[in-house]
Order: sequence, then C-alpha cells, then structure tokens
Amino acid sequence: MRTILPALPVVAFLLLLLVARLRGNGWRASLLHAAVIWGVLVALFTEALGALRMLAAPALATAWLATVVFCALYSVRTRNLFQRGRSWREGRGPGWSKFSCHLM
Repeated sequence: MRTILPALPVVAFLLLLLVARLRGNGWRASLLHAAVIWGVLVALFTEALGALRMLAAPALATAWLATVVFCALYSVRTRNLFQRGRSWREGRGPGWSKFSCHLM
C-alpha cells in the first residue's frame, strides 16, 4: 500500500488534466483547471479525514483511488461520446432518457 500511495495523487492529477482536455479546453486552461480541482481535492480530503480522525494511509489511498476511478470512467465515457460526434451535454443516444443524460 505504501508504494502506490505517492503515485495515486499524481495519477489523479493526470486524469484530471485529461478530463479537462477532453472538455475542449486548451493545454494551458486544462492545466489550470486540473491544478485547481486537484488542490481543492487535497484540501477536502485532508480536512474531511482529519475531522473524522482518519488521516492515515489507508483512508488517503481510498480517497485518491476513488478519484482515479471516477476520472478514468468519466474520461472513457466522455471520449466515447466525442468519438460518436456528440458532446456529453447534447448527446442523447438511442433510448436514453433525459434523466440518464443528467446522470452522465
């Protein structure tokens, strides 16, 4: 666990950069968006886990791993919609309800 923990925030930052880039931002804007969101996540995880007295390696690994999984799934989902020629906001596929588009 201790060997992967330092890599998780870095992977999360790179995936946040990918998500920002997939949303159509330029490289500089994507880097800025990823840095701001990553900084907010650092503060949020630190404050929330500190308040719960759970600021330890397993809880931090779980928080960053959840972030990595969410960003990876989001980027795969967004990339698939862009490959079909639709953006994630306007792209309702066949049989998708309005509610399922909002969940996306």
